[in-house]
Amino acid sequence: MKFCNNCGSQLPDDVKFCPSCGSPVSAPQQDPTIQQQDPTIQQQNPYYNQQNNYQYQQYQQQQYYQQQQQFQNNGGYIPPQKPISFGQRNIVISVVLSIVTCGIYMLYWLYRMVTEVNEASENNGTSGGTVILLSIVTCGIYMLYWLYKTGQDINTAKSRRGMTVDNNLSIIYLILGIFFSIAAYAMIQNELNQIAAYHGAPQA
Repeated sequence: MKFCNNCGSQLPDDVKFCPSCGSPVSAPQQDPTIQQQDPTIQQQNPYYNQQNNYQYQQYQQQQYYQQQQQFQNNGGYIPPQKPISFGQRNIVISVVLSIVTCGIYMLYWLYRMVTEVNEASENNGTSGGTVILLSIVTCGIYMLYWLYKTGQDINTAKSRRGMTVDNNLSIIYLILGIFFSIAAYAMIQNELNQIAAYHGAPQA
């Protein structure tokens, strides 16, 4: 079925000129199934958009079920989404350098540990520089908070890898931070070394 583009009259299939107004009949229109392949036409088609939304909702639902299944298969923990970039660090050398440099190396060590804990736990927490600055400004009070929170972040990082966790880490780090902070650093570094070893990082 064709229609005149000039007057809108209905036209027989085999005519080249409109019987009503005499205007030439344009070439046959393209197959509608081919037109629907045009992205512009697809976007203007409300049924096409509805179908796309439905497919996207199905995709989201499928992804959700896969994540839940993965969550259950890993003992209720979500595995890490990306590999780590740090390796193991020698604890003895770090302690010795901290003592020899009168605490200067300890600040660098702390900076690195903050960065690595955030990376291992996939938590965009406070940066190393900010932790050091706030600890100085608050006369060490913020450091105690960071040590307590680090125990939680370490457990999160280890649980995502199916490693054994210690729910008392936060309390242990906090107590050591009050009386002997370098011992808390050594324990945190030991946990980070275990996580690095899990990813195949060589021993320091």
